[in-house]
Amino acid sequence: MTAQTSTDGIRARLLAYLQTAGLSTARATANLDELEDAVREAEYRKRLEEPILRNCLFPGCLRQFDINATMSGCPTEPNRSAEGWKQVRPTVATGYVCPDHAPLMERHQPRWGERTEAGAVLTCLCGWSSPTARWAGYAVAAWQNHLIDTEEA
Repeated sequence: MTAQTSTDGIRARLLAYLQTAGLSTARATANLDELEDAVREAEYRKRLEEPILRNCLFPGCLRQFDINATMSGCPTEPNRSAEGWKQVRPTVATGYVCPDHAPLMERHQPRWGERTEAGAVLTCLCGWSSPTARWAGYAVAAWQNHLIDTEEA
């Protein structure tokens, strides 16, 4: 059963009830239309206020910010502010990086290097390169490990 079918059934029962209570069909329908409009408006406003969280791309980082609050100009929780976050769009990882990891990501942006029948190599701005990988996910995982090793050094 779909939500629309369920709503139609509820609407039909409410109309029948209101008619037995002595309300005219036109008046009952108008009241139900107003009620449905009010419910839709409340649901819409609730969705506008719900947080839409974005995570830091750095492997293992759990920081988040609320992109919905940022775009709408609404106040956000202090630990979910977008201040200092950077949007990155390299060929491997697309998303957002927290202020702690943004400088590291700027120095270690990946690029696809040599592609052969055996696979592809992922290179980093710092000179690091992955082993030849048949599947892109393996090269990306190697680059992520490189990021973690670089941060620890």
